[in-house]
Formats: sequence, C-alpha cells, structure tokens
Amino acid sequence: MADKNPIDDLQKARETLVKMPGNIATALAAGYARGKTEDAIEQFSEVQAAIKATDKAIKDEEPIKRSFVDDPQGTRPVMGRSLPTRCSFSWDAPSVSLIM
Repeated sequence: MADKNPIDDLQKARETLVKMPGNIATALAAGYARGKTEDAIEQFSEVQAAIKATDKAIKDEEPIKRSFVDDPQGTRPVMGRSLPTRCSFSWDAPSVSLIM
C-alpha cells in the first residue's frame, strides 16, 4: 500500500478554500445587514488566513517529500551530509577498511 501524500490533501483543501471568498463577497455585495455583514467580513478574513496557512504548509511539505518520500532508504545526501559509511577496525590487522 502506497503512503498517502500530504501535499495532495493540502492542495485539495486549498482548492476548496479558494472558492469560499467568492461566495462571501457575493453576500457582502448584497448590501448591509446588521450582524450578517460583520459575520461575512470575519469569515472572509478567516478564509484568507486559512489560504495563506495552507500555502505555507504546502511549501513546507515539498522539501520533506523530496528528501524522505523520494529517498525512503535515506541514502541520498540531505542538507550537506555525506552518504552513510561503515568503518571497521581491528587491532589484529594492520589495515583499516572503509566501506562506502
């Protein structure tokens, strides 16, 4: 079973959120109605903040996906680290072997 990609879920959530301000703007354009207009303005601000947060989450997930999902064995260098190495040493043997 393949792991679910969190970026797909975030992008779907963003698509849904992007449609919401248009509906709220339509309600605002209908004219002032005490209580309803203030609620619509608050909802509009909350949706805009949610879109911004979703964009940031998508941006933050992309490097994680590239470094871990694409390289599940962890053998590719990440953030300047070199490939994993094994070193063996024996006091009995005159040499040290380094296996890469």
